[in-house]
Amino acid sequence: MIANIKATKTQVVSFLKCDSGATMVEYALLVAVIGMVVVVGAIALGDAIGVSFCDMAQDLDPTAVC
Repeated sequence: MIANIKATKTQVVSFLKCDSGATMVEYALLVAVIGMVVVVGAIALGDAIGVSFCDMAQDLDPTAVC
């Protein structure tokens, strides 16, 4: 019984000292932040591109409705 407790304690301590999972979490956070930046950029550029196409359409046909 005491041996099992010591073995469990040793496993828990080694698990808590292991930091390999922290690297994976850090990469996941970086991917999430990069993804948010891409989405915000796409939304901002999408609006700008839409306005540009609308302006061009109105230059070509002043009666065009955008």
